[in-house]
Amino acid sequence: MRTVVLAISAAVGLGFAASASAEDLIQIYDLAVQSDPFLKEAEQTLYSTREEKPQARALLLPNFNVIAGTQLENLKTSGSSTNTITGRGERNDTFESHG
Repeated sequence: MRTVVLAISAAVGLGFAASASAEDLIQIYDLAVQSDPFLKEAEQTLYSTREEKPQARALLLPNFNVIAGTQLENLKTSGSSTNTITGRGERNDTFESHG
């Protein structure tokens, strides 16, 4: 009788110990994903396969470029100069350039 009680208590104790350290299937899968190189390779292959279609489609789409620029120059000069005909003269020049 004593051995039966001892065996039952040992079985119950081992059952609790086993359930305390047991991990569910999702935790085991997460560990495998983090450490298994074959799963990482399969995941990266899937990502590269998914990317092929958008890249191939992008080559068929039109490409547009827009370039704009502006330039404005405004130069005003004035001063006196010596004219060979009249001897002396005033000069007022204005130059504008738009681009």
